[in-house]
Parts: sequence; structure tokens; C-alpha cells
Amino acid sequence: MLIEDFIEFTKESVNAVIKASIDIINFTIKKPYIAIPIIILCIIFPKIPLFIIVMFICIFAWIICIYLFFGFIVLLLYIIYFPFYLYDNHKYNKQYDKQNNNNQLKHQIIDNSKQDIQYQQTEQIIDKQTIDDHFNAIYNIHPDADEIAKSEELQQWINLFPEYDRVNVQNIIKQGTAEEVIQMLNSFKKWKNNKKNRLNISFIKATLEEIEEHNRYLDTMISGDGELCIFRDDTAQSEQLTEEELQEELQQKLDEHLYCLPDNVSIGRAYERYIGYLYEQDNWQVLFNGCIMGVDDNGIDLICQKDNEIHIIQAKNWANKIYNKTVHQLYGSMADYKLSENHQDKHISGVIFTTNGADYRAIQTAKRLNIEIRIIKLDKTYPLIKCKKDDNTYYLPPEIEYNPINQYYDNLSIIISQGDMYCKTIQQAKQLGFTQLF
Repeated sequence: MLIEDFIEFTKESVNAVIKASIDIINFTIKKPYIAIPIIILCIIFPKIPLFIIVMFICIFAWIICIYLFFGFIVLLLYIIYFPFYLYDNHKYNKQYDKQNNNNQLKHQIIDNSKQDIQYQQTEQIIDKQTIDDHFNAIYNIHPDADEIAKSEELQQWINLFPEYDRVNVQNIIKQGTAEEVIQMLNSFKKWKNNKKNRLNISFIKATLEEIEEHNRYLDTMISGDGELCIFRDDTAQSEQLTEEELQEELQQKLDEHLYCLPDNVSIGRAYERYIGYLYEQDNWQVLFNGCIMGVDDNGIDLICQKDNEIHIIQAKNWANKIYNKTVHQLYGSMADYKLSENHQDKHISGVIFTTNGADYRAIQTAKRLNIEIRIIKLDKTYPLIKCKKDDNTYYLPPEIEYNPINQYYDNLSIIISQGDMYCKTIQQAKQLGFTQLF
């Protein structure tokens, strides 16, 4: 019985050892990260019991697991908290940037305010200096400028201009440069002196008429025929001309004037007047700029205005065709006129009048620059006598008769709608009620 029990115990022990060995081998294969350290520790410390090594390993493993667990918890908490941290940090940075920007803006506003105050103070000093220089320049040339500005004669002189030029003169008075004001005052004083001269001439003429009347009376007393005559000494010999004969002589000069022009300047002036006459017949206001200004006309012979339209005109009474140079000159004059005059609401265009046309290149250039070219011959039979309805006075070209009032011939614009007109003969003008002061 004992033998059988011992054999049975031995078998169970061997099976247990074999099973344990198999489990150890399986454990080693499946979990080498635990088995290998145990084997190594057994080799290093062969005297230490196996269960102590296993216990030590287990404790170490539990410690590692605890650390890993708490590490995982910390990582999880960090992952959960991190977005809130980012949001708070962004919000703080945004508030900080906003506060910083507000501070910068505040400093910038303060700096700008200081600069504006300094600029305004500087600008006031500069403006005051500029205004002083402006008036000093005017007073140096015209010390009586204030008296002239308040005088009625200045307004009378301004009223002599066409409406569109009247506005320009008033603009010069209000906001013109010192040079423009000086030039305007020079023109006014020249007109004023001419006016005084005309009055002096009127007084002298009246005196001479009294003397001539007295001579006529003596001549009548001597001859007894009662004929009233005017004595004029055109040559060394004196000749007698009646008033009718003098009028006939002036009329003959008028009729022959356009047929015997002495030079190119006279030919050009006659053509400009004729083109202006054509515009006036169509109710345009005309400024005879070339006739008035001469060589200082800035390349503009006529300035014609009707409603909101302005024509800048060059008149060329030439024997040859016009070329590109004339077209370019007029375009430049137009550009200068647009910049120098206050006509933003006006439609300004250029027109070239010529008697012999233009070459092909000039025509193409004119089309490209929106300039019109018209061919019109000078009509030498058109009426030359200008009659103004406002003062019932007729004016002859100054080349026909030297008369102070005729010097304003080119300054007049005949406005048909206001009753002004052109007359062919002096007799016709007188029959219509127009006279001359001299």
C-alpha cells in the first residue's frame, strides 16, 4: 500500500513538474518581458529562492502599472484641459493685443493732434505771409487799388466786356493772383486814361466846332450864298467838303477796304472779323481775341460761346494749305484755355477756318484730336459797320477813320437777340437811329 501511494505521489510530482515546466516555457514564450528578467535574476542570484524573485518582479510590475495608470490619468486630464488652456490663452492674448492697439491708437491720435496743431499754426503763418505778399505786390504797383475797387468806373469798365469775359474779370478780382490783378488794373487805368483823353478830345472838338461855326458865319457873310462848309487841310491846299461829301468819302473807304488790304496782318485781321461776323449772325457771343491781343493771343483768334458750348478758333486766310503744325498749335491752345479758365461745365471744341483747305495728314490729325476744319472764303462785301443797341452808337473799323470811339470796334460783340446789328452803309445806320459821339 505504501509502495503504491509512493509511486502514485511520484507520478503526480513528475506530472506537476512537467506541467510546471511546460507552463514556464509557455509563459516565457508568451510573456518574455516578465520571464526573461526572472531567469536573468535567477542566474545572477542563484541562492535567492525563486518565489522571492517572482514576488519582487510582481511588486515591481505593480509599481510600473500604477505609474502607468497615474500617467495615463494625467495625460487624459491634460488632453481634456489643453483646449480650454488654448482658448483662455487666445482670449488673453486678444485682450492684450486690443489693449495694446488702443494704447498705440491713443498715442497715435495724440501725436497726430500735435502734428495737426503744429501744421495749422504753420499753415496760418504761411497763409498770413502769402496774403501779405499778395497785397504788398499789388500795392507796390497800384497804391490806389482799394479806391479803384470801390469806384463806379471799375464796374462800368467791367460791363463793357461780354458776359463770359465779365465773369473772368470778376474772378480775377476775387481770387486772382497778384500778377493777374496788376495786369487787370493796368488795363483799367489804360481805359480810364483813354476815357479822359476822349473827354479832352470832345472838349477840343467842341471848341473847334465853335471856331469852325464862327468861320462859316464869316464865310457866309462874305460869300452871301448861305452854304455851310467844313474846312479840312489834307494837303497844302485847303479844300471844302460838305458833311455829305465827307460821309460819301468814308463810305467809299468802307466799300474799298477789303479790296485793298495793305499787308498780311490786315488780311488776317479782316478774315478773323468775317468769321466772327458769321458766328454773330447765328447768335454766338464772340471775343475777337486775335484782333485785340495781337501777337499775344496765345494761338486763339476767336472765342465763341453759345449756351454751354465754346468754340476755340484759328482763322487762316492763307494761300497754301494748313499742315499738322497748325492743328497741334490749336490743340495746345485749347488745352491751355481749359486749364486756365473756369469752364468745367462747358463743352469746348476747336475749329480751324481756312481758305485753301488742309493736307491729308492735318485732316487725319484733326479727326484724332476732335478738331473741325472748315473751308470758307472771305466775303469782301459783308457789312462792316457795328451798331450797338444799348447806346445807339455805330462803330467803324479803326482803319477807316481815326476816331477814339472806333478803337473799341474789335472789343464789341454784336448780339442779334439784343437788337444789335451790322449795317452796310453809314446812311443805313443813321436811318435806324444809330449815331457816333465824335
